[in-house]
Amino acid sequence: MADKPLQAGARPRATAQRPTANEPATATSSAGAVDTKEKLVTTKNVEVIRRLFRAVEARDVEPMYQIYSTDVVVREAPSLPYGGEYAGHAGMLKHGMGYVETWDHLQDDEDRRMDAEFVDAGERVFVCWHQRAHGRDGTRLDLPVVSVYDLHGGQVVRSTMYHLDTATLLTFLDQQR
Repeated sequence: MADKPLQAGARPRATAQRPTANEPATATSSAGAVDTKEKLVTTKNVEVIRRLFRAVEARDVEPMYQIYSTDVVVREAPSLPYGGEYAGHAGMLKHGMGYVETWDHLQDDEDRRMDAEFVDAGERVFVCWHQRAHGRDGTRLDLPVVSVYDLHGGQVVRSTMYHLDTATLLTFLDQQR
């Protein structure tokens, strides 16, 4: 499929490039040029989200007040026990505590490791990760999740999680009651 010519004032379409082992994917124009200033900003955005994932895995709330903007909106499937839409730091904390209350007793240190993969798209960072747990009966859960983080000024302003199989996740949780 050929690219359409750009119209006056139009921005080049961003495409993702495969990262090397030590760097995230970087947004580039269709011409392939990377703006060094943009790359520095977007690399910083990926680092912000890496810090977020380290904090979630460690169950460390304090860094989240710096990572999330005071007017952040957090969204997760409403069918989940901690799902819905949450606003601001109070909402972020309510969502996070609901997540911990749901999962903490079902996860050991290995389950908390999310094996996150980060894709840099400028002021948006995509993350593919795993929701893991183990039941009292030995049942294991390992489901893929994609999260999308919109950043402004180095802080998350919107966080949306997309679970690929909420039905299996909810069945697992129901069996653990």
